[in-house]
Amino acid sequence: MIAGIAILGAALLVVTVHLYRARTELVKRHAEIEDMASVDALTGVANRRAFERELERNVRPGAELALLLLDLDDLKSINDSVGTASATRSCVAPRCASRVACAPPTPSLG
Repeated sequence: MIAGIAILGAALLVVTVHLYRARTELVKRHAEIEDMASVDALTGVANRRAFERELERNVRPGAELALLLLDLDDLKSINDSVGTASATRSCVAPRCASRVACAPPTPSLG
């Protein structure tokens, strides 16, 4: 009887360890998928989904909000000369962040 309880206890411990590892892996994968869904793979810039999530997290309903949208003329020529990812990382995002005091992610909405 005692041997059976010990075996059952050991089996329960093994199952618990496996479940813990599976849950840890699931949480890690979920975070990776969340990142993939929130960041443009080509440029590494936050996308509209990330922008909307940050708005929901940081702006109270009814609060005043200022939003700066930039439309850069002839950005296509910059993209064509250095590539979209390079243009966004080296030209657009850092310059926006350096000129705006509270610029968390610089999302690309279009």
